[in-house]
Amino acid sequence: MISQTSALLHFWRTENPISKLFRTVLLTSSRSQTQHMKWTPRRKLTTGVELPSSVDVVVIGGGVMGCFTLYHLARLGCSSLLLERHKLTSGTTWHTNGLLWRIRPGEIDTALLNATRNTILQLEEDGPAGWTGNGGLFIASNKLRLEEYARLYTIGQASGVECQLLSPHEVKDLYPLMNVEDVVGALHSPGDGVLDPSMLCYKLTQDAQKMGAKICEGVEVTGLEIEENQFGGHKVKKAITNFGSISTQAVVNCTGEDWDIRGLFHGCGFNSSGMMLSGGCSEQLAHWIVYGRSSIDMAAYDCRRFPKSAQGWRTWCKERSHEAYTSNYAIVFPNNQPLASRSMITDPLFETLTNSGCFWEESFGWERPAFFTANTPAPLLPYDWNGAFGNERHENYLYRDILKQGHTFDMPSYYEQIKDEYLAIREKAAIINQSSVGKISLSGRDAEGAIDWLFMDNINRNRRTISSSLVLNDKGGIEANVTVFTLDDNSKFEYEGKSSYLLQCDSGKEPYIRRLLRDVCQDKNLSINLHSLTNSLSSLLLLGPVSHNILQYIGIDALNVLKNTFSTFELKNTTVRLSRHSNETWEFHVARENLLNIYNYLMECGAEYGLRNAGYRALSIFQLENGVPTCHKDIRGDDTPLEAGLMTIESLTYNPRNFSGKRALLNQATHGINKIRIILESKCPFICGNEGIIRDGKLVGLTRKADHSFERDASIAVGYANIQNTSFENAKLSLQKSNWEIERMGKRYPARIYESP
Repeated sequence: MISQTSALLHFWRTENPISKLFRTVLLTSSRSQTQHMKWTPRRKLTTGVELPSSVDVVVIGGGVMGCFTLYHLARLGCSSLLLERHKLTSGTTWHTNGLLWRIRPGEIDTALLNATRNTILQLEEDGPAGWTGNGGLFIASNKLRLEEYARLYTIGQASGVECQLLSPHEVKDLYPLMNVEDVVGALHSPGDGVLDPSMLCYKLTQDAQKMGAKICEGVEVTGLEIEENQFGGHKVKKAITNFGSISTQAVVNCTGEDWDIRGLFHGCGFNSSGMMLSGGCSEQLAHWIVYGRSSIDMAAYDCRRFPKSAQGWRTWCKERSHEAYTSNYAIVFPNNQPLASRSMITDPLFETLTNSGCFWEESFGWERPAFFTANTPAPLLPYDWNGAFGNERHENYLYRDILKQGHTFDMPSYYEQIKDEYLAIREKAAIINQSSVGKISLSGRDAEGAIDWLFMDNINRNRRTISSSLVLNDKGGIEANVTVFTLDDNSKFEYEGKSSYLLQCDSGKEPYIRRLLRDVCQDKNLSINLHSLTNSLSSLLLLGPVSHNILQYIGIDALNVLKNTFSTFELKNTTVRLSRHSNETWEFHVARENLLNIYNYLMECGAEYGLRNAGYRALSIFQLENGVPTCHKDIRGDDTPLEAGLMTIESLTYNPRNFSGKRALLNQATHGINKIRIILESKCPFICGNEGIIRDGKLVGLTRKADHSFERDASIAVGYANIQNTSFENAKLSLQKSNWEIERMGKRYPARIYESP
């Protein structure tokens, strides 16, 4: 499986001129002297190259990704130019094995693979493109690997990919030369094949040139000229080469647009999967450039998801790249965690919670509590490189041992600890360190207009109130789920400055969402200021039916804090902001330096009420049971709130306010939705997502999020079912009359529509 971490950060690590260019690109503005990066070419280049003065898009690099990108841009009508410092395919492309699969452990990755294959088959219609469709055979020599292939089989069926699970005898019939004595089964995908990279790139560039694209070999890009706009943002202006400069609106170096510079995209670092993913990723990249967004949810490939500080994580880049490469063919387990370069971003509770038995999980660099062992510390240790390069492998590593308990597709044994935390949330009280939750201050001249445009729901402008809303793209797709705190001067911390609003989002998502909001506002010429407060503002979540008693004990009258409001209090000579999200859910905001003192005080006061630590795994199950959606899982950029059941046609029609995506939603309300978000309950064995959704005997979709419900003692899964164009309300009525099943590893189990409590 490709590591998205490695896919993004490969270009920060490698020591070639292009990587140096993008790592050290200098910014310019209309007020400053133009600057750009220069270096000495490796060899003397040919002369006589004629470059255009301007193009829409400059593509750097003549490998398979560059050639695919040029082709897709040309198809969309862009004037585009490919620059290659040597000859086409002279990099890693020429020696690739050219494998092309059709199935991977995820819906999006599978869609990208098949987009590559579809493009190649189209190319082959009027000439050879180097394709040999000889099929693929994935061999399992143990039960666990075969279970993974059974999951891939379901993904393939739901994605329209022809595939079969084979017994050892059937493998022998298909491939008589194979010794099957140690084979327990296999997955056969007859549509897989291999590619000749040179023939493919030749065909791509030939067809792109017929559509008006240009190619220049022997041209080295030595820098970029970046301009600063009126809002302080940065955008590509020119590409600088050893033969002159080219004015352009975008440069492509396909993990997504650059985190800070608009118009600078990256199509590199695919961890040995560039050939098979390049067609799909380049197609999405072209859509991104031309239409402002991809046509499917590419959040896992978007480099805006990483904090800007990641540019300096050299150790992290090296260790993660090594781990990703060495585990390229490892079984992909749910909730697996890396061992390389951990503890990158922590908070003041890190040591205290580690000593209390915290098992940590990472979210884009942040360490957050997953669950707690029986008070047995399982500290994170430095990466041992699996004993390679003269490093000694850790012989005794409790964290790794606990992690391996999750290397199964059945319920891991550590779910007993998660159950205890879940029961504390349901029956007593639990505290969760949520300091990794993203926090952004919003202020500026057009802050009120930005609030109106950015958010689907009406945001309460009354001070000290809390609102929750979705952020939509122009197609009505869901990009983010954000909680908005409306502040006043008496409810702000000093470092929150002039902010009018505090925005809160999922753990690790703050860099992505902040840049998303910035870009949307710049496109509307809205002048706002967005500042990250995640590192300076910590938060604790207090949950459970006896949480009121704990608040009373520490001197806070819970009845004075209404639902969806917040107040400020003094605890232990420390100012805290306390918000109430429900009758049993409270959140403390506290300055980072005071987090440990407030945590210790709450734990001390809550001891007699059974207050205990809990982690995100128990919280996730609690939210799943209550129908709370999760961004980029059961709600994504290619799902609308009408499809997800998070908006009614009436609320849309009678909302006089204009907001991003509203026009697309009105159009969808007129023509109807063609898929619907559903929650299923089944007594099937443990499930974890990517299972098949069966309606009246037909496979109609995949589960996106699934887990075990301790309340129902059953599996609960969220996914989408394909339907004919109709309204959500009509579709929901018809769904109640259907017979439902969940397909797990090729076997089907009865299910029913789940109703949240």
